[in-house]
Amino acid sequence: MLDRCWDIQSRTSEIAFNIRLVREVSAIRNVGALVDADESDVVHAASVRLHLITGNEELQQLHLSSKFNTELSFLLHLRGLGVATAERWLEENFDHIGKVSTLDPIPVHDAQLLTGTDA
Repeated sequence: MLDRCWDIQSRTSEIAFNIRLVREVSAIRNVGALVDADESDVVHAASVRLHLITGNEELQQLHLSSKFNTELSFLLHLRGLGVATAERWLEENFDHIGKVSTLDPIPVHDAQLLTGTDA
C-alpha cells in the first residue's frame, strides 16, 4: 500500500510540473513580439527557440525512493548522467543553437515526450 501511495504522490507531482511547463511554453510561444525599451512604440518580432535536453531513459530506471537519496555518490552519478546527456544533445544539435528550435512546442504536453512514459 505504501508503494501505491508513493506512486500516486509521484504522479501528482509529475502532473503538476507538466501543467506548469505547458503554461510556460504556451506563454513563450504567445509572446510573439517585444517592445523596444528605448522606443516604446517600436515592436520587434520575438525569435524564440526552444530546446529540450532530457535524461528520461536513464531516470525512468531509478526507483521512486531515489528522489530522496542525498548520498554524494548518487548525486555524482546523476551529475554524470546529466553531463553525458548534455554532451549527446550537443553532438546532435549544436548547429541548431541560435538558429532553429529543436523542440516542437505543440506536443510539449505529451506525457511520453516529457516523462518517457505512456501516461
